Amino acid sequence: MQNLGELVTSVLSTVGKGGKASSKQLERIRAEKAKYKELKRDLNDRVDGIKGEVKQIEHRILRLAKERDQESGTVADMVAEQLEDACVELGGKKATAQVLFSKLRALTKVVGKLEALEEALREGITEEQADQLKMECEEAFSALERTDTATEEVSQVTYRRTEGEAVDVEKFTRDIGEKPPLSAEARKMVDAIRARASEPEGL
Repeated sequence: MQNLGELVTSVLSTVGKGGKASSKQLERIRAEKAKYKELKRDLNDRVDGIKGEVKQIEHRILRLAKERDQESGTVADMVAEQLEDACVELGGKKATAQVLFSKLRALTKVVGKLEALEEALREGITEEQADQLKMECEEAFSALERTDTATEEVSQVTYRRTEGEAVDVEKFTRDIGEKPPLSAEARKMVDAIRARASEPEGL
């Protein structure tokens, strides 16, 4: 993708009388906008895919949690381990989704700035508008670049809490009770999923 700041500078340098761009320059902006829209569509598909995976993992967690409550001894230990792994996997998927959502927001902003630029150049852009839009396009592009450097591959031993804090699974406080040990974080996750599953449809 071309740096938006460079694109805007190039287009503005050839703006004709009345602040209007040529049809060729407008086509450059439309072509760039189309690339970003295509990226948005692909990213939306990826987000939808992760949402589906999250639902599947949550169903698995509910099943394993029920088995853990019913079993004892070695079998219960094995189920507890599978449940812990499933919770870690779910945390990883949600963290990946957060990164993708950030990128989606950044792409939406870039497309919006390109549309504003195209309209201004078609109607006739003032020098003040040009400076403002150039700055906004550069900021939007920089924000998008920052999401590109964010890691999408989340470690399978790391949860991403709602408030954004990363927590190492190995450092979780363990609960030793009648049932096999389960981390506090996994227990909270199971309780939250169970609560949502028990809610009536439509609420």
